[in-house]
Amino acid sequence: MDTDSSPRADRTEVERLLHQLRSTLARLKAELELLRLDSRPPDNAVSETIHTVFTELEALESTVRGSTDDKNRLVVLIDDDQRLASAMSRQLQRYGLHCRVTTDIDDIAEFLPSRTRLVIDLSILRTASRSSLHRLRAFPTVVMSGSSDPLAMEEATFYGAGAYLTKPVDPEQLLQILSSLPASGGLAPL
Repeated sequence: MDTDSSPRADRTEVERLLHQLRSTLARLKAELELLRLDSRPPDNAVSETIHTVFTELEALESTVRGSTDDKNRLVVLIDDDQRLASAMSRQLQRYGLHCRVTTDIDDIAEFLPSRTRLVIDLSILRTASRSSLHRLRAFPTVVMSGSSDPLAMEEATFYGAGAYLTKPVDPEQLLQILSSLPASGGLAPL
């Protein structure tokens, strides 16, 4: 299994910088309020700019907080091609996701965090034991394959895939799909 903790450190740094920016802007706003109270009104453009900055800062902070919940979720990539899975993992980690890679569906821990999302190669599902499929059925799942055959897509649907992607997988498209998957439910019970 491959893990990387740098996205968490990056998020902490962003939160620290946002806090520092908010403090600086709050001091500036307080100083402008003092000017106003001293009957020396600041230029309206300055007040509007500060208001705009605070509005944009609040939007940025809510985006960071919103994406933080999503990015804290673990993504497990299960593929028989270790190099491809590792490359996909590195791409997703650049977007701040926490990823693990394995080539064996039976290698998955029995107790994954509840908000884990799975990206599984269709060939792995075809060879998986019933017990493995049973353990993973509670997790949101994206099935991928090198085949664009409609029968492969239908097979993925049979397994309960929330989405089906044809390799090579576009990391931005995968990121969007992972973000839109329901919080639970994955592989269909057999």
